[in-house]
Amino acid sequence: MYGVKRPNVFDKVMPKVKGLEQEEEDTAAKLEAANAQTKQKAAATERRWKKGIAIWTPKLNEKVLVRTPPMSDAIKGMTSKFMYVFEGPYKITKLLDHSA
Repeated sequence: MYGVKRPNVFDKVMPKVKGLEQEEEDTAAKLEAANAQTKQKAAATERRWKKGIAIWTPKLNEKVLVRTPPMSDAIKGMTSKFMYVFEGPYKITKLLDHSA
């Protein structure tokens, strides 16, 4: 404020480390290491994924459950988070076209 240089508190608390010469990797080596790590993580993620595609084809007289939207019922004192998600079992009596 008045042209006087203030002493640096950090210089007193933390001694300066001299003589540590660290080898710096070149940019190509860093990119190569990052690419290898990315590929490794992608392979691990792919191993965790579900293998194959599950396509369900309904059959006659098969028992199924139907997903229902949870609805609260204040009279019974039931909130939607305690309701059943599925209803059934129901029996398939007629097969419709997939576009129906």
